[in-house]
Amino acid sequence: MLAFTPHDATHLSSTATLGGALANLALNLRRRDPNPNTNPKPNPKLNPNLALNLRRRDPSGLRGGLRPLISYEVALMLEPLTIAAALVGCVMNKVSVRARAWAGRGLG
Repeated sequence: MLAFTPHDATHLSSTATLGGALANLALNLRRRDPNPNTNPKPNPKLNPNLALNLRRRDPSGLRGGLRPLISYEVALMLEPLTIAAALVGCVMNKVSVRARAWAGRGLG
């Protein structure tokens, strides 16, 4: 489209994806879950400030609830699997390229 080589286009795509992910993280890092039903029940005996925090609501969602909008538990669970899948995909790509080259030599 813009006459980029596949090598350059891959790097530009990766850079754009990283930039979008960092912008999304920066915008959502301080936000809280605005739904009070998903927050844990306060126990004033354990932490009296917890009950006070539940009463203070901010419509923008910056200080809304107690739970962050980003689920770090899910991210910690999915990220190793994502990295492993990328590594398996790279290995399969290398193997398939070599297998096609090997099969092509045998036909000649």
